[in-house]
Amino acid sequence: MSATELVALVCCDLGSIVRGRSLPASELGARLEVGVGWVPANLSLTPLGPLAEPNPFGSIGDLRLLPDADTHVRVGAEPGQAALEFVICDITETDGRPWECCPRRFLREALAELHEELGFRVMASFEHEFQLLVDSPPGLPFTLEEQRLVEPFPTRVMGALVDAGLEPERFFAEYATHQFEIPVAAVEGIASADRSVLLREIVREVARRQGLRASFAPLFAPGSQAEVPLVGRLGTTVVSGQIDRLAVSADRVLILDYKTNRPPPARVEDVAPAYLRQLATYRALVRRIYPTHIVEAALLWTDGPALMTVPVALLDEHSGNII
Repeated sequence: MSATELVALVCCDLGSIVRGRSLPASELGARLEVGVGWVPANLSLTPLGPLAEPNPFGSIGDLRLLPDADTHVRVGAEPGQAALEFVICDITETDGRPWECCPRRFLREALAELHEELGFRVMASFEHEFQLLVDSPPGLPFTLEEQRLVEPFPTRVMGALVDAGLEPERFFAEYATHQFEIPVAAVEGIASADRSVLLREIVREVARRQGLRASFAPLFAPGSQAEVPLVGRLGTTVVSGQIDRLAVSADRVLILDYKTNRPPPARVEDVAPAYLRQLATYRALVRRIYPTHIVEAALLWTDGPALMTVPVALLDEHSGNII
């Protein structure tokens, strides 16, 4: 049976999930001007799967995914492995006009407004940190041993990123279990955001070919913990609790608490004060354990599901009422 090489026309949604549609790679040239069909409701898909409720777009409407040829990348085929080829797209109306909810349009217009009002241009890069889901014992943080334990992944992924034109600067082991970092060279404007999307997908692909899985979600990656007991003293009061999910990296701690409210609040300002006091309490105790780390907190509403980050300033407002 013969195989047809595919190219994916994709977009990155508000939850940083890459979605799209594939077609025979031989048709890419003919699709650069017209793209492929898409629908508004796809932007309502949550990072955990289901559609957000309420879905503001409903079930009707037609759009297009219009490829940006500057984002075209290809990771070549290997024995037993198909090539990965994809292009990032703008989401447009069927006549080619920019769709008002396209994330790339938001960024492009914000950059243009910044330049128009202040004369500034943005040169940006990202420090991409991820974890390889590996069962073997890790090496020590930041060591050559840890890097060598996962070879040939480091050499292969750096080669794939170079071939894609992403200018990777270095590869090194990080603090957490099988955690690694790949910074890339800074570029101007929307290209820096595109590089972030391209890098994540190439890292995942190279890992998959090695029988591994790369995770950019530290809350559920190796080294994170579920149902972490916490006991401490705040003032004259002894506090005891249990953190539903805790992730610790080199300079940051993430606290996650599950809530089952139906329906959940749509805005963080509408979260019950008792929940905010609970997170503020956890944060106060965790900051004593990790005094040099940035400690952040979030709520995971199971009805949806939906992840809600709680601003540090809001936690600070409730820190005076945690006892």
